Amino acid sequence: MDGRKERRRRLALWMAGFRWRTLPMAFLPVVTATVLARLQGFPRSADGWPRFWLLAAFCLLVSLNLQIGVNFLNDYSDGTRGRDEARRANREDGPVSGPVRLVASGVRPKAALAVAVGFLALACLSGLVVVTLTGLWALMAVGVVCLAAAWAYSSGRHPYGMAGWGEVAAFLFFGPVAVLGTDCVLGSPWPFCPPAGFVRSGSAQPVFTCTCIFAYVFTFLACLIPGLFSACLMMVNNLRDIDDDEFHGKRTLMVRWGRKRGEAVFAICLGALLLAQAGAFFLLVSSPFIPLIASGTHPLPPRSSLATMIVCCLTGLSIQSVMDVSLWLRLHRRDFRRALTLVSAAISFSAISFLPFAFLPLI
Repeated sequence: MDGRKERRRRLALWMAGFRWRTLPMAFLPVVTATVLARLQGFPRSADGWPRFWLLAAFCLLVSLNLQIGVNFLNDYSDGTRGRDEARRANREDGPVSGPVRLVASGVRPKAALAVAVGFLALACLSGLVVVTLTGLWALMAVGVVCLAAAWAYSSGRHPYGMAGWGEVAAFLFFGPVAVLGTDCVLGSPWPFCPPAGFVRSGSAQPVFTCTCIFAYVFTFLACLIPGLFSACLMMVNNLRDIDDDEFHGKRTLMVRWGRKRGEAVFAICLGALLLAQAGAFFLLVSSPFIPLIASGTHPLPPRSSLATMIVCCLTGLSIQSVMDVSLWLRLHRRDFRRALTLVSAAISFSAISFLPFAFLPLI
């Protein structure tokens, strides 16, 4: 009986090592990039749909496996460096916060490292499939940078995650890097082309008018939304652990700024997120009218599609607003467990809100 309990305990530890509440961060940039590619007119024909979704699926595998690998690698590094010693020993000479970690709970460090390397290898394999299918071998350099960033976050002599750069890295790699990289894979050349309706007939060159700027504004918002969400998730995590991190020498951004300033920055990021989502939804709803304004003859999509867009936008913004307010209240009351759950739920819901636009006629 004791052996069965021990196996269940170890299984629960390994399951917790995935850090499930962080995994929606891997989905959102791929979803927004897919919508961006659809807005740019990809796939160009009905025959391109299978390849389009196959590439999107492999991009999701890259993002998801990278996130899981980083989670296990972070457990390994914190455990071997003794950063989670307070959690393991339950010492009374320092504050203890956050969940119990793998290595700090007695799991062999090499086992945690092996799992981390395994998921990172799966990410590399998925990325290799992507570059093989697309011929974009230059993206391998981006993959190398992502792997280096994953390792250097909590490992090496000077891990940047412990020096206050974790939120910045989360914003960059889950924002512009993930979104623009996925958009490039799904069909848009570099630099990113405007939607098909924004190109002058008989010319491959985009018309740089207000209608063309529309595409680049949405590209900016598509990068901003997942990046800010990722930074917010990390801020909540670091605000929860701020006392523990300071005691053990972790100079995270929240430790450097302090709790009050950190909460203020978090509130600003939440407000910016809501504005960015409102702007993105507005652009998506108005996208069918842009080619009509540009050419005067472009047909509009069916009313049912427009109605679906409007319903998705209004529903998404309403629920997102409620979740943001609830999240701020939970954080202000130091209820970090529910705050982390709310951030994860908000990221998931944002991805779900954008997903229908990947199937609707946007241009």
